[in-house]
Order: sequence, then structure tokens, then C-alpha cells
Amino acid sequence: MDTTEAPAELDEEGLTALVEALRQRGFTVIGPTVRDGAIVLAELASAAGLPYGWGVETAAGTYRLRRREDRAAFAHSAGPQSWKTFLHPPRARLWQADRAEDGTVTVREDDDEPPRFAFLGVRPCDPRAIAVQDRVLAGGAYADPVHGPRRAGAFLVVVECTEPGGVCFCVSMGTGPGLPDGSVYDLALTETVRSDGPRYVYARPEYIDSLDHSTPISAHVEVDLELRGRPIDKRQLLEVITAYLADRKPDIPAHSVCFECKLRGTTCVTVAHGTPCLGPVTQAGCGAICPAYGRGCYGCFGPMGSFNGQGGPNTRALLPLLRRDGVADADAARLYRTFNAEAPAFADAARQPTEDDE
Repeated sequence: MDTTEAPAELDEEGLTALVEALRQRGFTVIGPTVRDGAIVLAELASAAGLPYGWGVETAAGTYRLRRREDRAAFAHSAGPQSWKTFLHPPRARLWQADRAEDGTVTVREDDDEPPRFAFLGVRPCDPRAIAVQDRVLAGGAYADPVHGPRRAGAFLVVVECTEPGGVCFCVSMGTGPGLPDGSVYDLALTETVRSDGPRYVYARPEYIDSLDHSTPISAHVEVDLELRGRPIDKRQLLEVITAYLADRKPDIPAHSVCFECKLRGTTCVTVAHGTPCLGPVTQAGCGAICPAYGRGCYGCFGPMGSFNGQGGPNTRALLPLLRRDGVADADAARLYRTFNAEAPAFADAARQPTEDDE
């Protein structure tokens, strides 16, 4: 993209459309709203719930809600809550137990699908905090079973902080008030206030209009090596750097997630429980973290073996199994389009249910 192109703008109507588009794509939108004398984080049914015209005054031992003379929605510092409330809730059901009439107790892991959150109004300091939580809760050999799946499906809309609070310390920590380099997010906005209402400027003009037909970088430039994942696996990144320093080919696996399940001794969730899973067609590299906690693979590493000249998986062959496990054709198409939607193998499988109906 030509970075010299002028940034695009959203007005209040455009922000309303953004919230509605996220909700239509299955996200639960979480953002700031006024409640109980404070600006708190809660689910938004629409952009109308945002704190238009409200700001806060903060100081040592002081937090006060105040009316503004404009309709800014994000002109306030970070509030008393954090996004961790949704990514790592204080209470979560991990298993269930049923008692039969004969007194037999059956214990099973919770198999509910994790919620997909879209966080609207993330402050620039928040992605750094979330990154720390990712490292602590999702890294290592004992990953938290709740945080990982919720974080993997989260969509972050950052709004740069124009009015830091009196007790903020982002400057001293290098985490704000502007968005620090290296921050992980999906969309970044800057709120500007005008006489005819606020505007939301974003640096990627085609982003919203291209959600339905975005293409990978490899469709436009030649790619020498591709690392998968959201985010990529740090061990694979270190392997690539080490390999190039040693003048050898990086050892990046081309097999499926099923292979990793076998390596760590994870029982197949599809065979044992009938859980829909994209593991047989998904590129390995994540350590099979979702199946390890009783959930099916979501395909975030993309189709297996479909890079560096290798053939892709037979994704169409998996569709009958997904149907057998109760996945409707429309849901199967959405499953293949969740991550790496334009990868040929996933795109082909997502089109098949529609073609079968024609």
C-alpha cells in the first residue's frame, strides 16, 4: 500500500457501521460505556453505547466523571477495568459432572466454544499489557486453557490516547500515549474533535472495505519463507534466524496438527468426543494447544504443506466429517474463513458447501 496516501476517516455513522460489521461477523463487541458514575468496559449492542461527550478527571485517590463540551467518545484515560476481565475471567467452567440414576458420576471437560471478542477503544498501553499476559498465560508448557482460545479469536481496535490521566505512567514505561512500535492489534484509530462531531482517522484506508476479499502478501510479491500463526510461534522465529545465520535451510514442519497431538499424547477430540476439528488439514507449529484442552483446532496456522512449493491438504475430504459432527454447511464455510481465508485449500473448501447447493 502507498503509505503516502492520506489517512481515511470515519464519522459517527461510520463508527456505528464498524460496530455493526463486527457484530455481524460473530464478534461480541466490548468497549467503554458510562455506568455507575464511571466509564467502564462492557458489551456494546451498538456504537450508541459509547461515552459520547464524557471525560474523566483522575488524580491521586480521585476519579470523577465529567461532561465535555464536545462529543468525543474516547477522550478519557484508561478506566478502573482492564481487558484481562474478558481474556482471563476470574471464574470459568473447566469441566462438568453428571450423576446418573444409579449414582454413577460422569466427568467431562467443558466443550463450549470460546467467545469471540472485538475490543473497541483499546488504549495504546493495553496491547503491551496483553502481550505480557500472552507470555505468562499462553507460553510455556502449561498454557492456561481459558486465555489462549479467547486471545486467539480476539479482534483489537486501538484508539490512540489523546488525553492521558493524571495518574498514568505510560511515558515512563514507553507504552504511550501514542501507539508504541511493535504493538499487536488489528485496527488503529485516532479520534479528532470537530464542530460537526468527532472523526476517527485510520492509516489503512481500504481495511474495512476489504474484509470480505483481503488477499495474502504472497499474492502480490514473491515470498521466500512464510511463518504461520497469530501471533507466530517464537520458537519458529528463532529457528529461522538461527538457520539463516548458519547458512542452512530452516527446519519448519510441513505436517498437520494431528502429528503434534500424537507427539504430546493428546487424545483425538474428534474420535473420542465428536468435536469438530481442523487439525487434519492445518499446518503444525502451535503445539496443538487447542486439542490439548479438549477443543477442536481452529486452523489459525493455515493449510498444511501449502507453502514453499509443497502441495496443500485435501480440505474437501474433511467436510463430510464436519457434517457428521453436527457442523452445518454455512458454519463449515465460516470455519474455513476464520483464518487464512484466501489460502487456496481453505478457500476451495469454503466454497464447496455453496456449490453443493447449486
